[in-house]
Amino acid sequence: MQPEHVYARLEQLQPEPRLDGSSHQDLGAPKATSAPRWQRWGQSLWRYFVGSTAPRIQRRHDRAGRLYYRVYDPVDQRHYTFDSEPEVRVWLEGRYYQ
Repeated sequence: MQPEHVYARLEQLQPEPRLDGSSHQDLGAPKATSAPRWQRWGQSLWRYFVGSTAPRIQRRHDRAGRLYYRVYDPVDQRHYTFDSEPEVRVWLEGRYYQ
């Protein structure tokens, strides 16, 4: 699952239009048809130069197989680690009031 999908699902955001004019219909699963490689490259390049203040959230597993969440906040340029989805939600909620 891509980081922006995890963030959107945790924040319960509505799908945003993509650069190619389409929108993400199902935030939990990738689309059946994938964009051409040059288009994905262009989107990555666009995100690199334009940037975003949205946190990047990744679901990972440790060596014992336990799920944890790794979060990067581009605003303060720090990484955070959480053991559960509710912990990430609490952090996201508190982030807006800092």
